[in-house]
Amino acid sequence: MLITTRLRGLLGDGLLLSTWHVTTMAIDNPGLRLQRWRLSEPVIACEAAASAKGIDLEHELKSLLLKTGHGPMLVHIRGDQHLSLRAVKRFLEVDQAFLASPAELRDLGLAPGAVHPFAPRLWESPQLIAREVLRLNWVTTNAGESTSYVVFDPQILLRAPAVSVGDFER
Repeated sequence: MLITTRLRGLLGDGLLLSTWHVTTMAIDNPGLRLQRWRLSEPVIACEAAASAKGIDLEHELKSLLLKTGHGPMLVHIRGDQHLSLRAVKRFLEVDQAFLASPAELRDLGLAPGAVHPFAPRLWESPQLIAREVLRLNWVTTNAGESTSYVVFDPQILLRAPAVSVGDFER
């Protein structure tokens, strides 16, 4: 499969590509087009997604929608890390920061485990990117549903309209 060969050349042999990784469609965003890949079974958590793809957990991007004193924000950390709300509050100099509820996610057309940076309404939101994410050559994340994902250079996240980089893990 030509796409498999190209992707393996781009990412090395760390990404498991087998017959259940079938290309389907692309995600469109202003100036951005990413190939969407499909999994054979739905996954929700980063650990399950990394296992299904045969990759190290650090390469699975964890994107979380937060409600803060500055409004909603999307924060991105490595899949093997845990978010520190204290670090986010300190960075933003606010008293309040908490995860959006499942109901708030549903209002945006999202679900837990399906939050990703390329959702049109989220791409325009302020984004916090953990420094450790940007040190990776590539990451993968869901493509808005539990059976599809994208693989990309995390530097692409810096193209979002409002981005801040910091240390948001504990």
